[in-house]
Parts: sequence; structure tokens; C-alpha cells
Amino acid sequence: MSEPHGRRSADEPPPTESTLAELTPWLPRQRWFTGSASPPRLRVLADRRLRGDDESATVRVLVLVDDAPAKPVVYQVPVVERVLAGASPATSVIGRGDAGTILIDGPHDLAYTHALLAELGLDAGDFPTDVLAGEQSNTSIICRSPSAPPFAFAQEFLPDVEDAWRVALRAASAHADFTSGADALGRATAEVHRDLARLFPTVPADAAARTTLAGAWIRRLAIAFDEVPALQPQRRAIEDIYAAAAGEVWPALQRVHGDYHLGQVISVPGRGWVVLDFEGEPMRPIEERRAPDLALRDIAGMLRSFDYVAGTLRLARTGCRYR
Repeated sequence: MSEPHGRRSADEPPPTESTLAELTPWLPRQRWFTGSASPPRLRVLADRRLRGDDESATVRVLVLVDDAPAKPVVYQVPVVERVLAGASPATSVIGRGDAGTILIDGPHDLAYTHALLAELGLDAGDFPTDVLAGEQSNTSIICRSPSAPPFAFAQEFLPDVEDAWRVALRAASAHADFTSGADALGRATAEVHRDLARLFPTVPADAAARTTLAGAWIRRLAIAFDEVPALQPQRRAIEDIYAAAAGEVWPALQRVHGDYHLGQVISVPGRGWVVLDFEGEPMRPIEERRAPDLALRDIAGMLRSFDYVAGTLRLARTGCRYR
């Protein structure tokens, strides 16, 4: 990187207020947005312009802070600015830029992909690229190559797959029986938990461990109440459930997935359900993500995801859009 920590150089103007104004309503519509129910309050933490071979496009990587939540959230947002949208799909357009330009979600524009590959010392022409569709808390760009390029991060790519969210939503929309799919998903979940318990240390759920985890529940609950005040009438009932759970006998604590839902599982032809993304909740400190926890935490997350499927259908019937 030509600038330390990716910061803006003196000859690169900062993003204008109009750019931030266009990003403000666009961010909450993205699957990876994790802010509060309030509109984002954005400020620029870092700004890096990528040099590319497309003279008709300006490619920037913005690191934005949303100060609206009780705990500020940081987002990395690649943006391409063009005079015309060109072949970019309408869903990738963020809004209007300055002087008649248009702002495009970077991963959906070849100018960004080519500039990113150039940063890695690669010839963009050698790597056909696509944006991975599906439910995930980030944006993944697929580089199709006969051998693995020297990326900073790479993982196995499984073609011709669907995530469990799409499979379950399609079944629910068609009133189709999802019993066998859910049963297979439960078996895959149990297998993953057995493997995690075998490969990582387990610890007894003694009084100190229960107190620590219950404290984390209360902290997250306080954040939820701050971000969604409409939950306040349920506070006493939730706290009573937490207290009752803390007084029960628990199984041993183990490494868990930590962010388990239907979007974290894919259906692979000839292989069945495959679980992805074991880094835990992105907004939790890394120490908490790695700490042993209850395997039931993952089960609760998956059950909540099934409830989201039902909620999505209810919203669709009323003409609303689920985010």
C-alpha cells in the first residue's frame, strides 16, 4: 500500500458530504449491516484510492464508522464512481455522486475487481470474477482460476451450491415438507459439535463459568434494549429466563460456531449440508468468540433463523421487504 494504513494521500480529495448522504440510506439495506434501528451517523475513518486501468472510473475503499449504535460499528465499503452506470445492475447502484456521476457498490463493478487484483500483483485478465450471492455478513468475490492465486486469504470454493436460507425459504413458500432437510441439518450440526469438542478443549460449566456467560447475556441484552426500545416491556421476562438458566446444571462448555443460522450452511451436491464461517459473531471481541460456550447457543441461533423464514413470508404477504 502506498499510504500507511490505507489513509488518504494529500492529492486525493475526501469523500464529499453528498457521498455520505447517499451511503446513509443505502447501508441499512445491505445484508451485512449490523447497526441500530436508527439511521446511520457516518464518518470517514480511512479513505484509499485504488489505481486501476479504467480511466472512466474512480475506485475508492472507504472505512466508515457508524456512531448511531451504543457501540460504534466499522464498515469497509468499496465504491466506484462513474459518469454512467454501464453494465452494473440496478441493485448495485448506491446513488448519485457529484457532477452527474453515479456511485456503484464496488464488488459489482469490474473496475474495483481489477484494481484489487492489481494491488495483489495479478493480471485481472487471468481471473474471471463473480460476486457470490446468498445470505452472508460480508461480500465475497469469486476468482475462477486453475490454481490458487497468492491472496492474503483464500478458501475452498464449492460451485453449484445454495445456502440453507434459500432452500428453507423456497420450501416454506411452496408449503413443501422440509422435515428431511431439517433432520439432515440437525445431524450435520451434531457432527460439527462433536468435532469441535474433540479438536478443542472443553471446560466444566462451574459456577464461575456460568456467571461469566450470564454476564455476557446481560450485556448483549442491554445493547438490544438501547437499539430497539420497543423491547423494553419484555425486559423482566427475559431477565427471569436468564436467571433461571444460570441456576440450572449445564453440560461442559466447548468451542461453538458462534454465529449459526441458515445463511451459514450450504447444500453441496453429492455432499449434503456443509457449515461455513466459524469466526463467530463479527461484532464480538475475538476473546469471546474463541471462549468455550454452550453448544445450545448454536441451536438457538438456528431456531431463530427458521423463525426468520416464517417472518419473511409474513412480511411478503403484507408487501413489506425483509432485511
